[in-house]
Amino acid sequence: MKGVMEVSFQAAEAHLQAASADKQILELLSATKGFLQENLSDLSAKQLITIGTYFSMTEASIRMALSRQSKAGKLLRQKGRYMLAKNQKPFLLPRFWLDLGRRSMDWKYDWFLINAADTKFSTTLMRRLNQKAELLGLRNLPSLGWVRPNNLIDLKEEVIYHFSQVAPEINWFSAVLTQIPCQKQSEMQAGWPIASLNQFYTDGVQLMNEEKVKLAQLSDQDVLVRSFTVGRFIIHYLAQDPWLPKEMVDVEMRQKLTDQLIAYYQQIMPHWLKVLNQV
Repeated sequence: MKGVMEVSFQAAEAHLQAASADKQILELLSATKGFLQENLSDLSAKQLITIGTYFSMTEASIRMALSRQSKAGKLLRQKGRYMLAKNQKPFLLPRFWLDLGRRSMDWKYDWFLINAADTKFSTTLMRRLNQKAELLGLRNLPSLGWVRPNNLIDLKEEVIYHFSQVAPEINWFSAVLTQIPCQKQSEMQAGWPIASLNQFYTDGVQLMNEEKVKLAQLSDQDVLVRSFTVGRFIIHYLAQDPWLPKEMVDVEMRQKLTDQLIAYYQQIMPHWLKVLNQV
C-alpha cells in the first residue's frame, strides 16, 4: 500500500470496474463460500450469469471466464454448477486477512531477514521478488536483504515458500535479527507507509459504518451489488496489509475494521440468500 489512497464507494466502484470477468467470478464464488452455507458451496451457471449482469458483465464474458478458470484448475464443474477448487498448497496469496489475525504474536523488536548471499538477480527476477516481498510485508534493505518485523507465526515458512516459487533454484538464507540499536530500529521502521496504513484503517471503518446504515434503504439486489463492491475493495487491501505490530501501527483500529467487516458480512447474508434463491 503506497501513498494516501481514497477509501470510498466511488473508489470501490472504480476498483471493481477495472477487474476482469475472471477475477469477478472467482471473487463472487469466494464471497458466497464465505457465508458457510452448505447450499452455497457452489453456484449454477445461471446464478453466476444473473449476478454477473448486475455488474455489467455479459453472458458471453461470464461463460468464457468459467471455461478459462475451469481449464486453469481454479474452478470445478459438476452437473452445471461451479465451485472453487481446493488447493492443498500452503500460504497462497493473497493472504487471508483473518488467518493473519490468528497468526499474530507479540513483537520483541526482532526482525526476520531473508537473502541469497551474493547472488546476482536479473532485473526481471528482482522485480518479481520485490513484488512478492511487498505482498508479504517485506522491505529490501541494501547490503542486507529483505526484512520485516518478526511478529507472525510461520513467517519463515511462508516467506521461503513464496520466494522459492519465484526463484526455485536459489538456496535462500534466513535469520532473525535481535538486539538492534534504537537508532537502527527507527530507520528500519521508517521503511513502511505507517501514516497511509493508519489512514486506511480509519477511513475503512468510516466507510463500513456508512454502508451498514444504508442497508435498510436498499433492495436485496442493491445490497448484493453494493456489498460486493465495497467488501471486495476493503478485503483487497486487507489481504495486502503488511500486518505490522502494535508498536508500529494502530492495531486497535485495524482490528476494529476487521470486526466491522465480519459484522457487515453477517448482515448482508440474508439479502444475498434471497437473491440467489430467486434465480
